[in-house]
Amino acid sequence: MGERKRLTRRQVLQRGLAGTSAIASYSFLLEPNWLELVRRDVTIKGLGKGLDGFKIGLVSDLHVPRFIDREFVHSAMDLLAAEKPDVFCLPGDVYEGVRNDKVVSLKGFFDHYSAPYGLVATLGNHDYRLGERAVASRIRDDTPFKVLLNDHVPVERDGAVLALGGCNDLRWGRPDVAKTFHGVDPKVPRVMLAHNPDICEEWRGDTRVDLALCGHTHGGQIKLLPWYAPVTNSRYGQKYREGLVQGKVYRAYVTRGLARQFHCRLMSRPEVTLLTLRSG
Repeated sequence: MGERKRLTRRQVLQRGLAGTSAIASYSFLLEPNWLELVRRDVTIKGLGKGLDGFKIGLVSDLHVPRFIDREFVHSAMDLLAAEKPDVFCLPGDVYEGVRNDKVVSLKGFFDHYSAPYGLVATLGNHDYRLGERAVASRIRDDTPFKVLLNDHVPVERDGAVLALGGCNDLRWGRPDVAKTFHGVDPKVPRVMLAHNPDICEEWRGDTRVDLALCGHTHGGQIKLLPWYAPVTNSRYGQKYREGLVQGKVYRAYVTRGLARQFHCRLMSRPEVTLLTLRSG
């Protein structure tokens, strides 16, 4: 047998640098633009048969205008629209909120999108940094989204009823789940847009919520391992990083969203989600 050739220190460094360069190129150039459509069925207790199969198109965390453009938003919305959702939901961080930033126009971002039960949104922490009133007004004026701030809209189909609510941000707003669903019959199932999923762990109260639609975490955005991201922006580590999660108080679906902050993602592709509600 011949002697195994030993790598020199220079060769080891060269290979290490080549690998690092490949990962960097992937995380900065490819993955931030590589949209993933996630389809998921979610069972809702007490959901009437008329709403069995009701489809929610979920898109979140745009962070306009610093790290996203109209074309990327259109790509995401087109991907969802092809699934023919019954409603589009956007649980916040429409804007990238930095002090003294302007609340720029959203015209052209969502002009051509519609759904049988409309488009609804609530605000996230970055939106609040720019001012609740200013951002909500801009969304209402420039897009077809209805902004829900501790409020809800009824959804009715074939005799079945669902309350679709939007709750203010947990950290930056004044969230009130009871107010969000004020006047709703306790027997009526509820789906709630809430930007920060930590509300599903921390909220104190007995108001019924069957499913919270959340963003905020970006799926960790940069993972060191498939199951671990060093930063999730949640006080509960990996628990609410992404996907369907049973919290201490409420169940949540946490989308990775579209966020491309610093134009980097690793093992956490930008996501749009189609949730199909099932009677249970």
